[in-house]
Amino acid sequence: MKPTTSFSPTPTPIHEELIKHEELIKHDRGNGDYLKGMSHELRTPLNVIIGISQLLQRDRKSPLTPIHRDAVERMERNAHSLLHSVNQLIEKLREKNSH
Repeated sequence: MKPTTSFSPTPTPIHEELIKHEELIKHDRGNGDYLKGMSHELRTPLNVIIGISQLLQRDRKSPLTPIHRDAVERMERNAHSLLHSVNQLIEKLREKNSH
């Protein structure tokens, strides 16, 4: 039977820096995944709202009443505005994460 020796090396400053670097890389990957998920979760429903609004406005077989047309136009405008804000926010987060 071999004698067991316990060897517990003391971390060197270089070793500690490598560990910190690896942790930062994992953190950055996590942020990137979160950003992708958030982007998808926010943009997809807004694009659906915009698309349905446009379909409702273009439907020649069942035209909207003036009140409904105003509501659908407002809904589309607000969805575009919110999508623009989301895009700006995500772009700023990407820029921040890339530095």
